[in-house]
Amino acid sequence: MWQEFINYYGMRLPSGSGAEVDAYNIFLPYVQHWVEGSQANLLQTCQALEGSGGSGTLSYVAGEETGHGIIAPLLIEMLQNIQTEIQRYERLVNYWPVYAPMLEEAVCAVLRAVTVAVTRQCGVMPARRETMLAASYNRSSTGFEKPVFQWQQPPQVVGSPISPQPRRAPPPSTNKSVLPFEAVLLNSLRRLLTFVPQTNDLLTAWARTTADSPGRERMPTPNQSPTKIPIEQEGKGPKRGALFNQLVKELRSEYAAAVTACAQRIHSALADHRCSIRAALEKYGITNDSAVLMEQMHPTLEAVEDVLANLLKVVDNRVYVSVGRGLWDCASQDVYEYLEGLQKGLGLNRGAWRGRQNSKAVMDVVDNFFSATFSATLMHGCQPRDLDQPLHSDKTHKLLAENTTAINMSYTVY
Repeated sequence: MWQEFINYYGMRLPSGSGAEVDAYNIFLPYVQHWVEGSQANLLQTCQALEGSGGSGTLSYVAGEETGHGIIAPLLIEMLQNIQTEIQRYERLVNYWPVYAPMLEEAVCAVLRAVTVAVTRQCGVMPARRETMLAASYNRSSTGFEKPVFQWQQPPQVVGSPISPQPRRAPPPSTNKSVLPFEAVLLNSLRRLLTFVPQTNDLLTAWARTTADSPGRERMPTPNQSPTKIPIEQEGKGPKRGALFNQLVKELRSEYAAAVTACAQRIHSALADHRCSIRAALEKYGITNDSAVLMEQMHPTLEAVEDVLANLLKVVDNRVYVSVGRGLWDCASQDVYEYLEGLQKGLGLNRGAWRGRQNSKAVMDVVDNFFSATFSATLMHGCQPRDLDQPLHSDKTHKLLAENTTAINMSYTVY
């Protein structure tokens, strides 16, 4: 109120004068000490939880069910601690919104440390910022490419406790279902992606309700002398919400890379068990009709259906859609690569019309299978974008359209 009083009556002296009264600079060292202390305490708590195993065994049995899949216990406890600590700053942000970016910076630092701790508990090697950004670019431009995650623990079946002892690299394809590490990591990253915007909205709401603070009547400000923070504080540092936005981008890259790795591993496991669409096309695509090919694809689709059913039990619905669409894209990529081989005339397959026809039939079956599965399992929770064709499915349909034998009556040579 004192700063508002001198601003309102024009009693604020020019910046730099010895007699200047600036409440912001007076309380700034105390607020910095307070925020830094909160950040240090939260980081210490995170380190202690990670060292002790995260307040619980990281497994489906001991994990905490939140209604959105199993989340790492370390993340559950740390998010509660962060929320409790943030509540202590409500009055400060209400009266001085200019301090909100300082608190935001501390929260982002803690959330980054929590993310690294959770990924480390789930068996993912840390220090991969450049790899994550490259993976995000590769996925947006070329679809689901090679996974960038390097798993340190061996894969285990769903329902078994996870032991952090082994550190050898697992075989790439030993299980045709989602692994406990993968489910916990995906659910945890998804929870962080919802927590960060909620925290940003909370701080924004506190800053916007400055004039409506309980027990405080704000002094009216004339147009010629608006009440605001000191001029020298404007433009310093990032604006409120900028750091949270950057953190969300980083988490999306982490999440995209984890989804890609999970979908690629499951797809490779299915292929190793002779449930590959690509193998069926290469064996029967040229020599047999579509009926024979559909019969050979039936075990593949059954295996994928089992994977999706198991996936829905242990992950959040949006994680289920993401991994499911990843499998959809991988299956479409098999058809696309086979069709592209026909286009390039690999072997003696140049002009193999039956192979193209069978490719279209297979692609239609794959699209209908995933669309029907998502609609049946999610029902009203299924969004229109969930049924859109993934990258390689779209590329396959476009490549098939370029090779149609239909006569275009509008075609002219010149």
